[in-house]
Amino acid sequence: MITGNNKDWWKHTTIYEVYIRSFKDSNGDGVGDLKGIQSKLDHFEDLGIETVWITPFYKSPMNDLGYDVMNYTDIDPLYGTMEDFDELLNDMNERGLKLIVDFVINHSSDQHPWFKKSIDRIEPYTDFYVWANPKGFDESGNPLPPNDWLSIFGGCAWKWNSKRKQFYLHQFAEKQPDFNLRNSALKAELKRILKFWLDKGAVGARLDATKHFIEDLELRDEPLLKKSLNKTIITWYDIDHRYTLDLWESYEFIHELRDFVDRNCSSTNDEKILITEAYTDFKHTIMYYGKQGYNIAHFPFNFGFFDWTSFPSPRMMDTTIKRWLKHMPKNGVANWQIENHDNFRVGNRFSIEFMDIMTMTILTLPGIACIYYGQEIGMMDHNVRPDQIRDPNNNAHIPPTTRDLERLPMQWDDSLNAGRNSHGMRISNLAILALPELTLG
Repeated sequence: MITGNNKDWWKHTTIYEVYIRSFKDSNGDGVGDLKGIQSKLDHFEDLGIETVWITPFYKSPMNDLGYDVMNYTDIDPLYGTMEDFDELLNDMNERGLKLIVDFVINHSSDQHPWFKKSIDRIEPYTDFYVWANPKGFDESGNPLPPNDWLSIFGGCAWKWNSKRKQFYLHQFAEKQPDFNLRNSALKAELKRILKFWLDKGAVGARLDATKHFIEDLELRDEPLLKKSLNKTIITWYDIDHRYTLDLWESYEFIHELRDFVDRNCSSTNDEKILITEAYTDFKHTIMYYGKQGYNIAHFPFNFGFFDWTSFPSPRMMDTTIKRWLKHMPKNGVANWQIENHDNFRVGNRFSIEFMDIMTMTILTLPGIACIYYGQEIGMMDHNVRPDQIRDPNNNAHIPPTTRDLERLPMQWDDSLNAGRNSHGMRISNLAILALPELTLG
């Protein structure tokens, strides 16, 4: 039971998202890092920020820029060392700043030792991932996928492994095999990892891609949406994902994590929190709160402002705000955001006139405001050439798109390279700049 004075700290905090690769480079390699974040803690204090969420810094082959983890308890050398992390956290604690980590557990990297052992059927790792037999073979003897499921990044969601003689599921990139979150041994390992970071001093975790956590056991085919019945090119967005998204078992697993955190990780000083990230419909989003006697997340990220498809109006603003406040649980805490690392910035979605007013609005609403790095100075997206794209999520859309545009390096000043140490940021940083004033020199 949490009884300390800081039990409710999160209910009135402001969260600042740091996309680590793009925030601040401390060593001149063109990529942001932990020491870079530490060097800018004054910036958070000047803004009145209390809580900083850092995107994945775990060891990774970077096929999805850190969202493909190969070691959950180690720091990728690109970002620093565990000593750097500890120093950052100690400095934050001295300033009264709190840290939230990104917990990517729908999938891992295919370079994770667990996946390699799962291929070899070494216990207890054999069923740590979603494996399935082929539904048959074609005329040439090639194995056929178990069903028609598609990857959100494009193409089939199944990849054949010739060594294990089975398909593995990847709802994202081929190099991101999906965990089997029904497996009790795997869940125990994930809880251990979560406790590792919370015990170190993180105050919470953002659970990535929660709507994808658990899939249909029977592996049934998914039908087309009615609007897509006559299309010749089918993508993930044309499918009714009734068997791969928003299954109740995913909510049950998060409830299990919440119970574990409440019982084992929360101290008398700071309550540890879980935040869910799911781009799903409103009903399924609100369900992440849970209900009285059955807690799930402390709160789900509110993506209501990202649903707007036309220029904002007072009526749209009023409807979006009131809907959340009306339907969240009685004792729930609202949250608001207008930008993040998966969506174009406000100035590009609408126009620059809306940037300040929308930021001011979410900062005055009841609950938690979530700010994306650069939002405080009105940063905007800029184009990248096709050969400069680093984001793997660019082939599932017609026409193709990329998230690199909203992940530009933080514009610390108006000097050459925007206050970054490296002239090689166009090559090294995932968000290759297309600004003429930011030349290599």
